[in-house]
Amino acid sequence: AYTADGQEKAVTFNEEFLPLNFSASGEVSGPLVFAGYGITAPEHHYDDYAGLDAKDKLVVVLRHEPQEFDEKSVFAGRLFTEHAQLWSKAVNAKMHGARGVILVADRVNHRGEAEELEKFGRAAGPADAGIVFVQVKASVADAWFQQAGQNLDQIQEAIDKDLKPRSFAFPGTLRASVAADLERELRTVRNVAGYLPGEKPEYVII
Repeated sequence: AYTADGQEKAVTFNEEFLPLNFSASGEVSGPLVFAGYGITAPEHHYDDYAGLDAKDKLVVVLRHEPQEFDEKSVFAGRLFTEHAQLWSKAVNAKMHGARGVILVADRVNHRGEAEELEKFGRAAGPADAGIVFVQVKASVADAWFQQAGQNLDQIQEAIDKDLKPRSFAFPGTLRASVAADLERELRTVRNVAGYLPGEKPEYVII
């Protein structure tokens, strides 16, 4: 849920928001800040957190990385670098003192594609990243940017154009509350497809 100008608005689970499987469990709330793609890449002289106070905030970040389809980009263009990985964004937000991460689709680079939330269980990463990490539909986040006098798509286009971060704090009247309750089970699974006997008493296991 989020509160804007004193009015609380709910966000529908599984339709408008969903946690990532490596999210920590817990309830977090606080003001929002926008941290671009959530990337700190000193090797590319790029830092979405430069000059941004993310401590005890909920950080809104874009999926993937800048200049996604630009083969001349310092980021690998069509090939994602480690900075595009969701677990990397989680670790970076945690290092900057954030309470939680809210992921939003980078729809400028994916025009014409239906926006779908990342299916639970498919995201690569640690079992528990140690920070609450959820995703929301861009249509939900649009209202937040409007309150800040910003436009989500225009900001992404500007970042991609010159690789200069456009991070900012949302108005203090906007606050969000996130509850994530994940249960993890450890199970033994069988993952051997076959055995190939050798000429000696040895096997190749597939």
